[in-house]
Amino acid sequence: MAGNDRDGPLEVFKRANAACFRAVSKRPEVEVVYGSDPAHMTGERARLPLPSRQLPPEEIAQARGEGDQLACRLRYHDGKAHSALRPTGEVAPVLFDALETARVEAMGSKDRSGLQANLAAALDQKYRRMGFHRIEERTESTMPEVVRLLAREYMTGEAPPPSAQRVVDLWRDHIGPKIEGSLTMATARMIRKKPTTRPRARTRIRGAMIMPPRPKVHLTPPWGKVRTTIRVTPLMRIWPAR
Repeated sequence: MAGNDRDGPLEVFKRANAACFRAVSKRPEVEVVYGSDPAHMTGERARLPLPSRQLPPEEIAQARGEGDQLACRLRYHDGKAHSALRPTGEVAPVLFDALETARVEAMGSKDRSGLQANLAAALDQKYRRMGFHRIEERTESTMPEVVRLLAREYMTGEAPPPSAQRVVDLWRDHIGPKIEGSLTMATARMIRKKPTTRPRARTRIRGAMIMPPRPKVHLTPPWGKVRTTIRVTPLMRIWPAR
């Protein structure tokens, strides 16, 4: 305890946050450092946001939430499979990435109420910084994030963050009916099914992403004639081969 007192609350927080990051990511060897940038990886080093010495609650929530987002991605995302399966075009790749983000965070927060709360707080702050709480009409730039939040809602039961609730409601009737059936079916299998680790299964699974073929979900953007197709399958093939 004496050592902790000398270090001060900030150092205690940094050590505890780093330990949680390694536990969630299952990367005990990763080096965790802190800085002013958003959470990101550089080689085997994780750089997480550093709260100020007063440890205000909103900064703690940001540091924890961004750290948990990065840890979930390290553990559940397969970069090679993602690149191989990522569609081409202008809109489809962005939506594909948004769905993958929702998927890895849903898997990471399953049965972890604390981590789920951290992610929710980080998302609320993110969308507030982006000005989502001031948006009053559907815009092209918000659709990927809305798809992410709708997928998150189906996968976890979590409502959109307060700062993004209005934007999601603006899009819900336009997008929701087109993706609800596929996401509901996919979520039931993905979240409840245990990972398959048998070697033969690994060759079938091809990684951690939304994969073809059926069923197809067509999203027709209101801003043009582009017909964007997102293929969402029963997500048992989506479980990461780890």
